[in-house]
Amino acid sequence: MKPTPQISSNEVTQPRFPVTDYNYQSTLEATQGVAEREAEVRESRAFWKMSAEIFGAKVTPESLRELVAFGAIAAVTAWPILVAMHAITRMVRNY
Repeated sequence: MKPTPQISSNEVTQPRFPVTDYNYQSTLEATQGVAEREAEVRESRAFWKMSAEIFGAKVTPESLRELVAFGAIAAVTAWPILVAMHAITRMVRNY
């Protein structure tokens, strides 16, 4: 018994992709881009104003202590990474 192919030779030679119009150029009005940028600027200003209102009232000695504690933790965490990078640099130079 001879096996029957699942794909015919016609399907292999002719791709099923749609024909592409390479000369197509989309039209874009200049006012659309400007309006979108203005909306983005308004949104960013609104976010900045909201964050200034929230964080402006919370600058206290307690938040400064938290900032110092965060800086200390970040420095202690970064220390081994910097030492490792220095050791690898020295190893590569001496190799």
